[in-house]
Amino acid sequence: MLRPPLPLALLLLAATTCSKGPPPTRDVDVLLCVIDTLRADRLGCYGYDRATSPTIDALAARGVRAADCTAQSSWTGPSMVSMMLSRHVADDFVRIPGLPTLAERLKALGWSTAAIQSNVLLEPGSEFERGFDEYEMEPDPDVYRALVGRKVDRPRFVYLHLTNPHDPYDPAAAYDVFPPRPVEPSLLEGFRDVIAAAHPDRPKAWAKRAALEASNVVATERAKYDGEVRMADAILATTLEMLPRPEKTIVIVAADHGECLYEHREARGAVRPEDEGNPLVVYKRTHNTLLTQELVHVPLILAGPGVPAGVVLDAPVENVDLVPTLLELIGAPPSPDDDGASLVPAFADPAGARGKDFVFSNTTTFSAVRARGGAKLVVPWAEDGPDRPVLFDLANDPHERAPRPTTGDDAVALRRVLDRFRAEALKADAAEDVIDEAVRRRMEELGYLGR
Repeated sequence: MLRPPLPLALLLLAATTCSKGPPPTRDVDVLLCVIDTLRADRLGCYGYDRATSPTIDALAARGVRAADCTAQSSWTGPSMVSMMLSRHVADDFVRIPGLPTLAERLKALGWSTAAIQSNVLLEPGSEFERGFDEYEMEPDPDVYRALVGRKVDRPRFVYLHLTNPHDPYDPAAAYDVFPPRPVEPSLLEGFRDVIAAAHPDRPKAWAKRAALEASNVVATERAKYDGEVRMADAILATTLEMLPRPEKTIVIVAADHGECLYEHREARGAVRPEDEGNPLVVYKRTHNTLLTQELVHVPLILAGPGVPAGVVLDAPVENVDLVPTLLELIGAPPSPDDDGASLVPAFADPAGARGKDFVFSNTTTFSAVRARGGAKLVVPWAEDGPDRPVLFDLANDPHERAPRPTTGDDAVALRRVLDRFRAEALKADAAEDVIDEAVRRRMEELGYLGR
């Protein structure tokens, strides 16, 4: 199972004794809560009209919200590598490479470090546990409460990784409160076209009924996803109540990636011939191949000591910016090897913040680059395969419905930038067996392989 059976059994956290290094500049604690598979647009503070996120919304109101944050991949392994190392990645990492992680940096500064984890891809042995005094998988509620509330004699860093709302979407009854909504007409039409193309001899009325039945499945799945977001928000609320020094704790809410929820077609190379008439396969439900905005636009919220209240950063930022931002907030030295940049200077003048010229994402199937003005180029790694490069103008087409020609000067310029990213971004050691059989089996169980 990717998640514990009970919401309050999801994660633990603690700090244990370790050798003390030099004292950090600021006497503050840090809680980094990564909510797996969380789309930014399913949160109230990002404009959603359902009450999925009262706790997260309150944090945004008393802190800083990055309105335009991009994840560096659409699945957990490489996305968390990029986040914890502050490095762009151009490979499908399932283990963290031998570079200093955020936890290792903080431990070297004398911090107590602990992680509460429930994603099996990040379990002990994945190298994600490096730098943590304790790294717990799916603890029981009593251990969870004891360790989250533990007081220590030095600053502590707690990394909490929640796997709601990762599929399968199955919120506890208390949070399964959102009724299904009819799908958008364009999706229903797309479903009908998929079914009609696969069954040209069947009546149009039959294809229409079949499309409607499939759309009802989508509506239910989306509602349950919202329930899982609400459950993750409740777990975070409970965790915040347990903190031993809430007034001295910087809280960061982030996500490794979002979820497609049938808003775009799956990559052509990922759909088997026998599934080409099934709209629930042709249109992608989950994540890990595509790099559409619902998969890479993620929340990033900071609140607590040193963070001003009610600030919204509209400039484009990335998950790789999290580490240098946190280090500056606690007074720790930056690293010249970081690909990210601290957002702290923008806190004082969010309207004047320029943001990044380009933001990047990558999977084993595609790479993507988006310019500050909104032009976004997505290029498949296998350029002789069935998927083709696509260009979008997000300023005028935020849902990526109208691809533009990829032969113009803007597309050529973006391709140069993307090629440079592919050449310079972090890659796995060619001699290392990054995915062994045990990892491969877990990835197949989660749908990351074999599609």
